[in-house]
Amino acid sequence: LCYELSKHTNYTVLLIEAGGIFNGLSIIPIASTLMQGTDMDWSFKSTPQKYSSRGLEDEKQSLPRGKGLGGSHQLNYLLHFNGLKKDFDEWTRLGAHKWNYDNLKHFLERHETDENENECQSCNDDKPKLSITSVKREDSKLGKALIMAEKEMQKGFHPNTTLNLAKFTTKKGIRHSVFHEYLRRAYKHKNLSILIHAKVEKIE
Repeated sequence: LCYELSKHTNYTVLLIEAGGIFNGLSIIPIASTLMQGTDMDWSFKSTPQKYSSRGLEDEKQSLPRGKGLGGSHQLNYLLHFNGLKKDFDEWTRLGAHKWNYDNLKHFLERHETDENENECQSCNDDKPKLSITSVKREDSKLGKALIMAEKEMQKGFHPNTTLNLAKFTTKKGIRHSVFHEYLRRAYKHKNLSILIHAKVEKIE
């Protein structure tokens, strides 16, 4: 949002961030857990769970949320999923006009590019695009097993079942987040100011 506002408007934009700048661990996919519980994590906890989390203190689950520029995109486990078509269509049915999947699909896809398939929307421009790494189902034993399982489920009681391997927000093996692709590009915008380690107490 900061990138778009500062690039396409004459407004002065101030980004206020309660945290700071994530350290080098954030780009290492397997290092996500090492940042949990630190000053880069809001360290939220769930309410005590009744049917799970028996081995955790007070039966509470950790809910890591990124505290710093880039937010939870700098702390998460890199999984990428645009959602289910039926959910978007259901929002439209409930009154969220023009929020159906067909209307939003172009918007979702034009902001990402698949590193392995080398596919993206409007690739001839220099607009920021989040790098997504996907694995084709045919390229692994697990993927082939998913194809078989999908066919079996579709024959039974779940004809609309679709099973896919996960997609990840990585680029050349390291984390690729909205911070890397959007916010760092916006640093050069003269109408953008960034204030870190700050909290808003009131707006007058």
